[in-house]
Amino acid sequence: MTETYWKDPLWLKLEAMELDDPKAPVPLSARLVAETGLDLQVIQTAISEYKKFLYLAVTYQIPPVMPVQAERVWITHITYTRHYWDYMCGEVLGFDLHYRSPAELAEADGRPDYRGQMEAAYLETFGYRPPPGLDETIPELRSNFLLGLGYAVGFLAIVAPLMFATKGLAALLGFSAGVAGQMAAAMVGGWSCSRYRRSYQSGLPSTDENVWEALLAMSLPSLGSAVEPFGTILKKNTGWSDNKCEAAIYEYRRFLMVRFVARHPITPSADIDKVWHVHLIHSEHYWNELCGRILGKPFHHNPATGTAGEWARFRDQYLRTLATYETLFRAMPPIGTWPRDPSIHQGRALWSAIAAATAVACGQVLWPVVPLWVAALTAVTVMVPAAFAGYKWPVNDALITRKDFGKRRSGQWEVSAGGCGGCGGCGG
Repeated sequence: MTETYWKDPLWLKLEAMELDDPKAPVPLSARLVAETGLDLQVIQTAISEYKKFLYLAVTYQIPPVMPVQAERVWITHITYTRHYWDYMCGEVLGFDLHYRSPAELAEADGRPDYRGQMEAAYLETFGYRPPPGLDETIPELRSNFLLGLGYAVGFLAIVAPLMFATKGLAALLGFSAGVAGQMAAAMVGGWSCSRYRRSYQSGLPSTDENVWEALLAMSLPSLGSAVEPFGTILKKNTGWSDNKCEAAIYEYRRFLMVRFVARHPITPSADIDKVWHVHLIHSEHYWNELCGRILGKPFHHNPATGTAGEWARFRDQYLRTLATYETLFRAMPPIGTWPRDPSIHQGRALWSAIAAATAVACGQVLWPVVPLWVAALTAVTVMVPAAFAGYKWPVNDALITRKDFGKRRSGQWEVSAGGCGGCGGCGG
């Protein structure tokens, strides 16, 4: 078979299948580079090998157990749902290829050596073995606690000398600026969403209560194998605590309910998008149980590509999503999971305000002729605009109307994930 595989129509289709959109500033390979920290050449090799393992899986009818880096390409490809399911599975392969982790396959099938069978098929077909570097481990994300500790140490290393030199003045002004920054962040979020919010028809429609009950009963944390259930994968991919994972999964259920009710395109937050990615790789449950039985319609995931004007559209959709959430559940989305401004982390306003106040405190030391009240007044004057730095206002004044909320139409559902591929916003 070594001399004939390149004539196989299936191989020709797979080899011609372009995973990178040439028009996208942030194609799939660039997204993988950003997420894994691997070199672009390594990623391109993994993409090439991914196609080979797909070919072997179909030709030899073996579950595609791949090396680590090729499997990561597979998992990422699945999040491009239209390309994966409509194009690759529908037109190239001719059937739906669902992802199942090696641990899940081992539990379901009595631990056969699928990896060994795949490597033997690879050698027989291509005449050589897979590149050994494909099995190199991809570094996991550090926990939020360690990241926070690193930021705190770095901040203290810069600010502590200033606090000592100013005899505590920098600390006082920094604390005041931090409070003002948090208040400004909340105010900006409230003003942004108010442009889209409507008080009529609030609350969960009685006709849709059964859908919400089904979403609550959906057993997400236990999906997958006993070794790597949904919650474990989410925790490993994000570095979140158990409580953070539980809260994010609950808000993901609410996000799904918002999508079921809203007619306008929606965009998740970064945290929600991460949960969504984990659900997508449990593809049988996602498409058959969630979309097929509970929602009754397909729910596609469209990662960001970095094209011109895309961020403005995602931001507009995100603000609409927040407003519909408030109308549907009669509550503000938790700011820890749903930042009020999707372009940047909420802490940016706080940090920029502290920086402005600290600069004023330094000025008090450098120019002692300036009275304290003048320095304090200047700090307040400077830190207010600094607290708003980086925030973008709503793209337009469009409002949620009756035709946007509470009604549904048949056909494909459109949704965008603003943070995938490294773009600002949600992630994913």
